[in-house]
Amino acid sequence: MKILNNNHSQKDARTHRQIKDAIARGDIKSYTFDDILAYKEKRVVTIEGNCVVLRITYEYQIELNRINSHKKLIEWVRHLCTKPWVDGQVIKQLIDVVYKHFGWRRNTFL
Repeated sequence: MKILNNNHSQKDARTHRQIKDAIARGDIKSYTFDDILAYKEKRVVTIEGNCVVLRITYEYQIELNRINSHKKLIEWVRHLCTKPWVDGQVIKQLIDVVYKHFGWRRNTFL
């Protein structure tokens, strides 16, 4: 099972949803520890073309020119925090991916 790569096939997305649903129901007996660990560690934020792509419940795209400064990134984080499908792990991945893409250092805006 290829859950950890950034190329999400329909099979991977379906498996991800199945594991998520099974965890919500408390019915995870049919999945291995590795399946569940892969689900928990899945990277859901990637850069594709000219967009940051979040894949959680569905695909959410942010054009790179709308998140290309620290101020814009903070505004997006603030906006995304209002979404019920965004958690701290997604925000962390978003920040890490954007920082890496633009070559920002952690203390560049302090």
